Amino acid sequence: MSNKKTTANDGSTGSTGGTTLSLDDSDIKKIIDTISDMVFICEDGLIKYVNPLGMVILGVEDEDDLTNTPFQSLIADDYASIVDDILSMLVLEHRPTAMRIKCFDGRQLSVRMEVVTLNHNKNNRTLVVAQDITHQVKLTEGMHRSETRFKKLVDSSLNFICVCDKDGVITYVNESGVKIMCAKSDADILGKSLHEFLQADYRDFILTGIHALLDSDEPLPIRFLNIDGGIIDADVSFTKLSGGKDFSYKVEARDITARNNAVSALRRSIETLEQRVEERTRELQEEVSIRRQAEEKMRHMASHDDLTKLPNRALMLDRLDVAIRRSHREKKLCGVAFIDLDGFKAVNDTMGHEAGDKLLCAVAEKLLKCVRETDTVARIGGDEFVLILPDMHTRDNAELVAKRVIEILSQPIDVGSSKKAAIGASIGIAMFPANSDNPEALLKLADKAMYKVKGKGKNSFAFVD
Repeated sequence: MSNKKTTANDGSTGSTGGTTLSLDDSDIKKIIDTISDMVFICEDGLIKYVNPLGMVILGVEDEDDLTNTPFQSLIADDYASIVDDILSMLVLEHRPTAMRIKCFDGRQLSVRMEVVTLNHNKNNRTLVVAQDITHQVKLTEGMHRSETRFKKLVDSSLNFICVCDKDGVITYVNESGVKIMCAKSDADILGKSLHEFLQADYRDFILTGIHALLDSDEPLPIRFLNIDGGIIDADVSFTKLSGGKDFSYKVEARDITARNNAVSALRRSIETLEQRVEERTRELQEEVSIRRQAEEKMRHMASHDDLTKLPNRALMLDRLDVAIRRSHREKKLCGVAFIDLDGFKAVNDTMGHEAGDKLLCAVAEKLLKCVRETDTVARIGGDEFVLILPDMHTRDNAELVAKRVIEILSQPIDVGSSKKAAIGASIGIAMFPANSDNPEALLKLADKAMYKVKGKGKNSFAFVD
């Protein structure tokens, strides 16, 4: 509000700009300026003065922007279109009237307005007091919307259902809720805090953890107290009805007091709500862990040899494809060594299948020691193994691995019962990119090279021509 003053010929003071209000009595002005509502003084329907709080609420920075403005222009269009002169109408009212006014920034406020006539110097002056009730109206409208939405549902329910505001104050309760709480009418419940009807052990948890409860789909066992102080055991769910700062939520409680095992179940499972939540969380974590372990085991079984635990043919081909892509990207070589054991059938025939299984497991362990951690050892058939050797600079690296495998597998292998098996290894080696860039093709070429070794005397290795 502007603080500039001018002195009229009659000695009165007022604000600059246009026809202004003379305020001879400074005490009256001080009183008006301290009122906690918007206060206007109008003359012939024009605004002559507005208190500082009114300027702030309306978004007016300079008093001159409002001085001599028709008061009717502040009235929202839907109200202004009904009555041409709101001030004249309200003067005849003997109680505050609710309506909406427009602010300078485009907002609309709901106000409770009262107008009285000021008979001063026989001018047509009025005093307008407008109380901002926008917040209360929004709460009321929100409550009505919630009640309309859920009324049919909750009235037919046998459960206790109530609606609470963000502070836990009960704004609605259904007929079943009145009966369950042993109340004479809903007036015994409405306006009271939900916490008044909770057993003491649950009050702090509900008060501080309401947001977590609104996000949970699990009903919680809670003890209520009815009007007479009696205990009610119930399964309770919380549902958010509206968001924002002034959120509201629905509480639905199913009375399980009549069930003989309800009390014992509650005593066993709940000491406090915090403990119950922790237990439920731990159970879910354990369940998820067990499920993941089972899924991991199934995935491992589907991609690994059951006897040696090495990757099977499907996983080997997948890894070979990855190794070829990486070698192509990094401009390196990748080798595929196809290994067939020499003399394995004789071990099976003379020592038995149990000894043959032990031999295969021992061979798997020895092959793993011949390669790097980044290499792959796979079993793709009875006595057939494959080595994937990525990231090589020359094929001499693959040759060194093949010689090491032949040397190690040529040594007697313990198969149990003080028996040792003597075997060898025929190895065919295919190289990327020299021989092929296709995993299946590389494997077939390495297989053919291995059979050439078999035909020339076994226990040796050969590269694809």
